[in-house]
Amino acid sequence: MKVDASSGKFEVLKSDFERKRGTLAIAIVGIFAAAIVGGFLIWRVLGETGKVSAIPGKPLPALDVYPIVADGDGRLSIDDGLMSRALAELDQEDHPANPRAAVDLLHLINQNNYEMHLSPTDRRVREKLQSRYVKQLRVNSEETRARTLESFEQIVQGCGHTLSGVPIEFVLHDVRNPLKSIVAVENAITGRFAGGPNTNFGLELIKSYSRTGTPGENHVSYSLTGRDGRPIKSTTIPLYDPTLGLVGFICINIDIEKMHWMAKDEADRTGQGADRLVQMITTTHENPKITEMIEHTKPPTRQADARPTESRATAVDGAADPRPVFAVPDDAR
Repeated sequence: MKVDASSGKFEVLKSDFERKRGTLAIAIVGIFAAAIVGGFLIWRVLGETGKVSAIPGKPLPALDVYPIVADGDGRLSIDDGLMSRALAELDQEDHPANPRAAVDLLHLINQNNYEMHLSPTDRRVREKLQSRYVKQLRVNSEETRARTLESFEQIVQGCGHTLSGVPIEFVLHDVRNPLKSIVAVENAITGRFAGGPNTNFGLELIKSYSRTGTPGENHVSYSLTGRDGRPIKSTTIPLYDPTLGLVGFICINIDIEKMHWMAKDEADRTGQGADRLVQMITTTHENPKITEMIEHTKPPTRQADARPTESRATAVDGAADPRPVFAVPDDAR
């Protein structure tokens, strides 16, 4: 910082100003992401009904015989031995019935076309479970799960489109089938795609959430490292349904390195590093339907023009302000 003695004013050096503006831009992104997390909490409350699932029993990932495993490189697969043990355990007549885990296991087999890998004995057990839990299978059908996740998919798409161009990834997972876990992904920074598998870390999250027996907590702003070594700031939010229990989770991943790189690159190129980031976050798009709805919220012009002084005084006194909450710029009309 240097002082202009002639005017008595402080002139902040441009580099210092750019650095502070870059920090402010990243803070804006953080605040926006935090607001998104807060919005997801509303959906999580749907599962806060004491008992997580109307289908009795423990979810399959809570059992020691859960057949999904990760290899040394983090790739997921179905373990034949664990699959056979899971079928045998759920078929034991002297063992407490566990419809929830049975339904989860049948889903895993069906969705991955795994029946062809089963031994003749295991196929017969599968058929017995399929007949025994017909009612529960209807409750936890593909159509029901799809409708439940559809709402969350729209949230992920909306958040992703709102922050388009900013390296913040939104991923929606279906926990029942980690091999084809990803339902939707926006602003991909980790190379993931719809229909793709979960990760070994995601597998541990599924097991952890399933073992609690009650809606689990959000994991907010923790650090991960990408496969290429990039630092990632992540948040995971479990999604619950009063009937189905844990249905999925949403992950928000921020590429910290790319955020700093974008600001620095713009600073080196144009001298306005943070401006580009702020522009991406604050850019809006014209939406005639929204404009029309906002116009409908405005009070009649006659009332607004008749007693403007009293209107302002009324608002100061604590009564309802007749002015609209959202105003449409003149150039947008």
